[in-house]
Amino acid sequence: EKHCDRIVLQSVLAPFTNTYAAVAVSLNALVGGNSMVEGEFIKQCIREITGRVEAGECKYGESISTDTVRNCLKYLEKRSNIEITNNAGVRIVSLAASFDSTEQVQTIVDSVQRFVPI
Repeated sequence: EKHCDRIVLQSVLAPFTNTYAAVAVSLNALVGGNSMVEGEFIKQCIREITGRVEAGECKYGESISTDTVRNCLKYLEKRSNIEITNNAGVRIVSLAASFDSTEQVQTIVDSVQRFVPI
C-alpha cells in the first residue's frame, strides 16, 4: 500500500518536478556573474520546458506553467541558490555568489532531478 501511495504521489507531483528540473538547468545562463530580468528568465525557462515537452522528454504539458516557474524561483531564493533584486522596479535574477559556477549549478540540478520520476 505504501508503494502504491508513493507512485500516486509521484505522478501527481511529476509536472511540478519536471518544471523545477528545467528551471534548474536554465540557471546555467546565469553562470559567470550574468543576471537577467526576471520576466526574461521566466520566458527562457518556459522555452526549456516547452522544448522538453515537444521532444518527448517531459510527458506533462501542464509542466509549461509560469506560476510553477515563479514558485521554483521563490524556492531557489529561499535556499540561497539565487538572488532576486529590485532595480528601479525591475526584478533581476542572478546566482548567489556561492553558486556562480557550472559545477555548483549542477549540484542544484542534481538536488531537484532526484525527485523527477523516470
